[in-house]
Amino acid sequence: MKQGVIVTLVVLGQILSTIGVVLWFAILPTMGLLSWFSLLK
Repeated sequence: MKQGVIVTLVVLGQILSTIGVVLWFAILPTMGLLSWFSLLK
């Protein structure tokens, strides 16, 4: 039982970190583009 719980937690952690990295690389360029467009205006 304990090993299954640990494996589940590790998998969840990896999924969450992957989603976090993807969101980070998706949000940063978007914010940069928005600030760039606001500067151009």
